[in-house]
Amino acid sequence: MPLLYRARCSVMIIFCALASLEAGAQPPPPTGDTARARADSGRQERNVNIGVSAGGPGADIALTPELERSAYRDPGARALVARARVARATHDSLLLGYEASSVERISVGARFREAGRDRLAMRGESAAKIRWQRGVGAHIEVQGARTTAPVVSSEVNPQYGTVIGSPSSIPYYPGREALWPMGDARMWKHPLATGAEAYYRYSTGDSIAFRLPGDRTIQLLEIRLEPREPRSDLVGGSFWFDRETAQLVRALYRPAVPLDLQANIGTSDGDNDAPGWLRPLIITVRSVSVEFGLHEGRWWLPRRQAAQAEAQVTFMRIPVTVEQRFTYSSVNAAEALPPIVATAPDPITEPRRAMGDSAWRRLPLEERSRLAREAAEARDRARKETCERSGFTTRVTVRDSVDIQIRVPCDSATLVNSPALPPSIFDESDNLDEGFDRDLLEAALGWSSRLGWGIGAPSFHYGVDLIRYNRIEGLSVGAMLQQRFGGAFTAELVGRLGVADLHPRGELTVSRTDAFRTLGISAYERLGVANEWGTPLAFGASLNALIFGRDEGLYYRATGMELYGRGLEGSLFSWRLFGEQHRALDVETDFSLARLINGNRFRDNIVAERGDLLGVGARLQGSLGVDPRRLRLLGDLRAEGATGDHDFAR
Repeated sequence: MPLLYRARCSVMIIFCALASLEAGAQPPPPTGDTARARADSGRQERNVNIGVSAGGPGADIALTPELERSAYRDPGARALVARARVARATHDSLLLGYEASSVERISVGARFREAGRDRLAMRGESAAKIRWQRGVGAHIEVQGARTTAPVVSSEVNPQYGTVIGSPSSIPYYPGREALWPMGDARMWKHPLATGAEAYYRYSTGDSIAFRLPGDRTIQLLEIRLEPREPRSDLVGGSFWFDRETAQLVRALYRPAVPLDLQANIGTSDGDNDAPGWLRPLIITVRSVSVEFGLHEGRWWLPRRQAAQAEAQVTFMRIPVTVEQRFTYSSVNAAEALPPIVATAPDPITEPRRAMGDSAWRRLPLEERSRLAREAAEARDRARKETCERSGFTTRVTVRDSVDIQIRVPCDSATLVNSPALPPSIFDESDNLDEGFDRDLLEAALGWSSRLGWGIGAPSFHYGVDLIRYNRIEGLSVGAMLQQRFGGAFTAELVGRLGVADLHPRGELTVSRTDAFRTLGISAYERLGVANEWGTPLAFGASLNALIFGRDEGLYYRATGMELYGRGLEGSLFSWRLFGEQHRALDVETDFSLARLINGNRFRDNIVAERGDLLGVGARLQGSLGVDPRRLRLLGDLRAEGATGDHDFAR
């Protein structure tokens, strides 16, 4: 259990790192009409300017008359956004309470190449009954919670952690930004915040109408959102509003550019930079989808929400999917909830909270370790005593000034086998995101999505992902200069030099990526590989060559250009059109640890004739099943052909 818990916490740093960018940012104190509105509505939404005042990688921009004038493409967009801002606060003041059920799934994968096969590293699921009431808070009763980490074990375990079945599972409460499945959107400038015209442009899009029982017709209007510049704290996409009430009904969006965390992680010497071996460290949120349902003919509350993201840490790719589904049994019911009594921090089980962060950091490391160890043991003892007495554990927390009480069954079988959860944690057919219109997603986040033009900040990186070893180049070290532009365009210049052949190689690529695919064009001189089996240029193959003297690659020099495309979801289909000149390469080094020990030498390289070729290649990768206890299938189909000085097909 501790191993699985640590694995879960490690991968969830992807979201924690995003949320940490907001630390220290506080909204301005309420004054005037804002203060009176909050007094009238009790615990009103406390972060109306949450997006603008929050922290982020870009500087805040003061709204000027010129920016406000140019923010709207048409008068209809200006009027709808103004109404939506009023409805956003009014909705909070009228909502008194609800009872709902939630089902949540977090899936974390892992792969070792950009276009490699995804492996399920960890998955967690939870189901809970949630009751929220204004002036009281939220009561959460966890009905099921389980986790599995197939990379460690095929077992399914109960989940007692603080992420699954946590406050992030609450569908809505005044002050929560419902645009982010993890319960917070403060890392982005909110498009409905006061003053957001400084960051976005708005235009009226399509409209949809549907009929409800009783002959009532609901009409939805679309606002197309365009960030003014390529910044990771700005988003672009499609927002749909109820025409009658101006309440948000659907949001489909993604950040304008990925988030580069290299400048947001401190090293031991105090520099605000990432260690070289961690480069690159990038988080790409591909899509966020939020859909609301109408209740009692009046309140739009979150029904489904999902996000897809990917973290790149050196050569590792970590895709993450968050899916949540909510169903409501009552809204604004008269049943009163019991008050939630907050508990003071216990110096035995919570020494850091009890003494405060400043006093905790002043303690010697050995003392902190001892206190943390003793606190964990005390919490385990307290939990066992509580479970023996009542069969449940209860904890109280606070989020956005909302008191939250969480009640979890102690019986692990109840948590793992709860009927409120999908039949199997490995069942991919039970897609919690099912129901989102693919055409709407494509229109909002595909090639037609509006991501503002401009020039972002360039980045330079080196690291393990750009180091390799083989018998042609010897130790080859590379570096990359990357420039992000608006419209989801990126330019990359990669250069490398091998210490054995001392021949410089490089590649210049311009690509465009939406939520579903990447299209790019490259000019290059690269080390070509005649055999793809074993991925000879991968990091693992380089270690094999350096340590054991086994280099399976069949290499040639390739100079030319290519146009390529590849998918980012489902079956990974990729293709390339290329024009290349091929030339032979000689073995330039025999060094390996195996040769120092027993004299092993690298084998000779293939003999290649010089030729100019024009060709096409395609590849289809797919997999079926993630349950390690059952049959799993993997398919990889490749084809390539070229003509010119020589003809070939494979």
